[in-house]
Amino acid sequence: MNRRLYLPPIFAAAIAGFARADSITTADNLTLHGIVSHMDKDQIKVRARFSSVSNEDAKKGNCRQLQGTFNCELMLARSQVAEIQINRTDFNQGGPPSLGLRPGKAAPEGPQASFANSDTAVLRGGDRKQCGIVTIEDRMVHCPKANMDFDRDSVINILLGGK
Repeated sequence: MNRRLYLPPIFAAAIAGFARADSITTADNLTLHGIVSHMDKDQIKVRARFSSVSNEDAKKGNCRQLQGTFNCELMLARSQVAEIQINRTDFNQGGPPSLGLRPGKAAPEGPQASFANSDTAVLRGGDRKQCGIVTIEDRMVHCPKANMDFDRDSVINILLGGK
């Protein structure tokens, strides 16, 4: 018997969203799973799902409960992040970690000199591109030093600070 799998558009959109998740590793080796929707020279915006949030986080309004999980928008200081691995994981057990990755807080300002001209994009197949300061806008990874832009699907890792 020949059966075709039919997914209604809402399920197809949900599956497509999972395909562009990231694992963000901080400088102190804490891993946060979510979707990097924006990254510039100072901060990184991450949308992440958690199984719980504290009352304090819930009151700030940057987390919404949906079907038993909390969808949160977090701002991270670029200086706190060592690596972004593009994969399919966007769910975190428990609540947001306590190292300043709280919803609604702006990234602390500080010198970014150690990150200037030193990010590396690792592409599928292992090719490495020295990018200067990598930026991300939705599905595009911008590598200004190499004068190239990549779709997220072609990038495996982004190593911040030349690691």
